[in-house]
Amino acid sequence: MSNFGWSQGSSGSLRGTVSDPSGSAIAGATVTITNEESKASRTAITGEVGDYAFLAMPPGTYTLGCKRT
Repeated sequence: MSNFGWSQGSSGSLRGTVSDPSGSAIAGATVTITNEESKASRTAITGEVGDYAFLAMPPGTYTLGCKRT
């Protein structure tokens, strides 16, 4: 898991790719982002090339987790 945050503007977005240790994309993985202060969370499922996106995220500190399904 990773911790990260941002504080400028009223919202931001996070995009990424999930891959295995060899660098191969993992499709269908569950990615969860949780706001540390409010404990609100969002979930995304990775696409064909392992991509995911969380849009319109309010400023804050977040924890990002991933689970292979």
